[in-house]
Amino acid sequence: MHMDPSQPIVSSDSPSGPYDWSILLDDPSFLVINKPTGLLSQSTYGVDSLLFQVRRYLAGRESTSKAPFAELPHRIDRGTSGIVLVARNRNALRHFGEQFHSRKIAKSYLVAVAGKPEPEKGQWNDWMRKIPDTPKAEVVAPDSEGAREAILNYVTIERNADSSIHRVELATGRMHQIRLQFASRGFPVLGDQAYGSQTPWLPPRRHDHDEHFALHAESIAFRHPKDARPIALTAPLPAAWHQCFPEEIAKLT
Repeated sequence: MHMDPSQPIVSSDSPSGPYDWSILLDDPSFLVINKPTGLLSQSTYGVDSLLFQVRRYLAGRESTSKAPFAELPHRIDRGTSGIVLVARNRNALRHFGEQFHSRKIAKSYLVAVAGKPEPEKGQWNDWMRKIPDTPKAEVVAPDSEGAREAILNYVTIERNADSSIHRVELATGRMHQIRLQFASRGFPVLGDQAYGSQTPWLPPRRHDHDEHFALHAESIAFRHPKDARPIALTAPLPAAWHQCFPEEIAKLT
């Protein structure tokens, strides 16, 4: 689905402070954040995450005695960069939750993988499930316990000698879906060691739990939680993409 931005985008620079993310849209009801790789969307206390950083930023910006409301209606993986919605009140959180549940929010991703899937455009249908006691998923038979259908649409937009870049839209939202569906066909996401990639991605890993791979939540289209007006946004690619694919990314911009 092509997303035609019909709503002006209110942009800002990265917030002051030790934050690597930037705000793409600053609305009283919500924020749209461009998350870097290597940062958890949400975490337990004692482990830093985008949500905790946003709360600290809002508390400093608003200088009120009341803790600012900030909650996530969705998440992206630690190693994935790109768009994350942050609800600023309970009404927005509820509306976004309803839009995600009814699949009225459209998202697209850019992914760079080892190899070149054929054909250059298609739909993949699999059944997958989370592996117990492990932060990974697996492709299984449809009648397997815990199996859930996974549907992915992709279009190849650039190719080189040993890798390729694709735009992906999900018809379902499963754990690690893009990563697993490409890797299970022999095309691991670059930098995604959990699913077999032998190619590093930038920046270098700082510790064993650090993740950086070539998967970017590129765009989102949704309805404003107060007046239902359509909003569409695109998140700029991280520097790693420009460093690793300078010629390919130049063609996309």
